Amino acid sequence: YFLKHGWFNLNHRNDPADVVGYPDKVEPVKLENGRTGTRVEGFLIKGYEPAERVWELLKSLDGRPRSLGFSIEGEVLEREGAEGKVIKRALIRNVAITPNPVNPQARIDIAAKALVKALTAGHPEPEKAENGAALTRQDLDNEVTSIGIDDAVLLVLKRKPKWTYERALALVKKIFAKTGGTNG
Repeated sequence: YFLKHGWFNLNHRNDPADVVGYPDKVEPVKLENGRTGTRVEGFLIKGYEPAERVWELLKSLDGRPRSLGFSIEGEVLEREGAEGKVIKRALIRNVAITPNPVNPQARIDIAAKALVKALTAGHPEPEKAENGAALTRQDLDNEVTSIGIDDAVLLVLKRKPKWTYERALALVKKIFAKTGGTNG
């Protein structure tokens, strides 16, 4: 439901003027504690002032100790575990962008798209880059050189110092896979 009909809204407000975006992808992920979580990707509505304010705030907070988070809106369909504390199935209708999510780990991360943009800046056609140059950098002479997985992981860790190597590596591999890069 959420992927086909849901919205991102501001802090659980249900006024149509508080809609700021919509989802593009929803997928299960394995969490570090071995449990399963949900990863959401989507778009903020470009040119719409409330969404533009959210985007500016997200960029300003990137790399700082605070971030906006996600909070789901919907209905629990099935619970399990001691006292039914674990939600097994739910109908998610919308996701709120909020400074105070109930789950403090449900944070918005703009690193992936920002990293792709930063690493492909300067390449004349990054989507057509060859020989592993889907992720590129420019040297001082303005020449574009390819960047390998190891260098890309180091760039991620520089931008996100609290991330583990494994998390940075997973992000870089995903970017390389989507952009046609290799580890060369």
